[in-house]
Amino acid sequence: MNSIEARVVLPKEADPLERYRRYYYRKGGKIFGLYVAGEKPGRQWIARREDAPGIFDGGCSVVNVSFDVRLSKIDAFCNGLA
Repeated sequence: MNSIEARVVLPKEADPLERYRRYYYRKGGKIFGLYVAGEKPGRQWIARREDAPGIFDGGCSVVNVSFDVRLSKIDAFCNGLA
């Protein structure tokens, strides 16, 4: 988490990192993050995506992060809007 959060560049429309509840989980060779604004800020590891809140829109109040461990590449994008 520390390594990802030190390097991630959030979309310009997003809030500062510290305002999000940050959920992380591993799947294959990647680590994924789901950052949710409006919840108590903090971070935690979860076992799988289904253990995080199910949010399908929300714009930049929900940021999706992926970290490819092999390539050491991080991507971040906002959810869509309904």
